[in-house]
Amino acid sequence: MQINSYNQMTNSQANMIQRIANLPKEIFQAQMVTSEKIMKLAIEQNIQGSANKENGLDILA
Repeated sequence: MQINSYNQMTNSQANMIQRIANLPKEIFQAQMVTSEKIMKLAIEQNIQGSANKENGLDILA
């Protein structure tokens, strides 16, 4: 009975260590995804801003 408890605890600890070891990788991936989304939003905003300026010039002409 004690051996099973020890094995379960060891497996649980091993799983926890594995998850902790993967954290930097997961954090890096999340940062990359977030950076990509921010860049896409900035580009879209820039394009929309340019389109609004062009439309404004058309109205004045």
